[in-house]
Amino acid sequence: HVDGTLAEARFDNVVVDDHEPMRSADVGASAAGATATDGPQITIAGNGADIWGTADAFRFHYTRWRGNGFVIARVRSLDDTHAWSKAGVMIRETLDPGSKHAMAIVSASRGLAMQSRSTTNAVSAGTGSAAGAAPVWLMLRRFGDDFTSYWSVDGESWAFLGQVTIPMNIEVFVGLAVTSHAAGTLATAV
Repeated sequence: HVDGTLAEARFDNVVVDDHEPMRSADVGASAAGATATDGPQITIAGNGADIWGTADAFRFHYTRWRGNGFVIARVRSLDDTHAWSKAGVMIRETLDPGSKHAMAIVSASRGLAMQSRSTTNAVSAGTGSAAGAAPVWLMLRRFGDDFTSYWSVDGESWAFLGQVTIPMNIEVFVGLAVTSHAAGTLATAV
């Protein structure tokens, strides 16, 4: 902080983590979906009965992730195959259908929600909701075992959506989730 004078600092335990490339998978009892990328735009056609109950069925575009941080995405559009068709951001412990997870979603016509499963193979829970529809920005933040979600219409001013504490492994899967809520029918989200 003194112009012309050098300051010396020493760092240890520094990790620069190149994230794995994004991958897509159909999780649970879900017919094949599809994922297409065009620069920063990702189009996901997801099937599956729901991301709810004790076992999920959906399309997940994800990468492995370690530690604290946040994921932000703008859901530009979502097909209205069912009132509870969902698209949003998710942090998930495993790719198993009954995995612990937290997510911030927009539904086709039921608004915005934070939903989660705090124990493997347990029943899902809603931890926050708000009126809204696509297009909408969604943010999910992890700090230790605390997960907090927000939403925004412009990607700059954020409103609180929900918060939940879930004991979860340090290494997780983070990404974009889409379910049609109508098994056998695809819902496309951009």
